[in-house]
Amino acid sequence: MKRISFVIVLMFFVLLSSVAIAGDAWFRTYTSGDRFAVGMVNDEAVLDRETRLVWQKQPVTGTSDFWNATHICQATMIGGRYGWRNPAMAELMTLFMPGTVDHLPVSHPFIVASPNKFWTDTTIVNNFVPFEGAKVIDFDNLLILFE
Repeated sequence: MKRISFVIVLMFFVLLSSVAIAGDAWFRTYTSGDRFAVGMVNDEAVLDRETRLVWQKQPVTGTSDFWNATHICQATMIGGRYGWRNPAMAELMTLFMPGTVDHLPVSHPFIVASPNKFWTDTTIVNNFVPFEGAKVIDFDNLLILFE
């Protein structure tokens, strides 16, 4: 019985510690003005406090294909750093806000030109073709495309 009590107390302590360490837990949402930290890495990137991701402030849109979009991410210097990547679909969807003018969070700091279409790193495969395409999110027309 003492062993079970000890395990339960230990589990409770670990749970409380992980919540305390996390600080801004994954379930926290920010008001529009507090979500983004602007001015990072030579004012070329934006910290999203809600997801802890760093986004390019002025992303390249309308890139013709997945491979070109991937190459542009990896080869472009942003804030003195290389090695950027396309976001996963789930990551990009955290910025998708239907009901706003440009379908991005209210008071967002991004400089986005039309077409507002973004490649993701979420690829599509089937049993016969190792790479069939990738998912693209079209913020202008509220579509998830497979190209």
